Amino acid sequence: MSREKTINLDYVDVSDIHPDLDPRIAKLVKAVRDRGHRTFGSCQGGLGDDRHIHKFPWVTVSGLVFEDNPAYQDLRRELDEFNKRGGDNIRWTIDQGAIQPERSALNRQELEKLQASADKLAEFLFGG
Repeated sequence: MSREKTINLDYVDVSDIHPDLDPRIAKLVKAVRDRGHRTFGSCQGGLGDDRHIHKFPWVTVSGLVFEDNPAYQDLRRELDEFNKRGGDNIRWTIDQGAIQPERSALNRQELEKLQASADKLAEFLFGG
């Protein structure tokens, strides 16, 4: 699947998903759901506070723990294409059923880069 352009997702409505959805992962959750996948967990990441224990943004998707599942294969192809395009040097993967970057943040600046990359991945997924 070739992506010729991306769209601005700043005003994507995610109110149908969960009222407490973290704002810095909302676009990616919406993009994954709009591609027909069921999400059941997500986090924008944090630096060890009570609410955000992971130092990276992530979205858990139903069926992604099985590599022979068509949902896994579909999203794996999308991530591979996104990663090939590069741009921000942040690679995304599927790990234990979650879409997430391959690295964690060590500080606030790195976390913000990972969150911005999640938005870019969402735009990429919407672009197709």
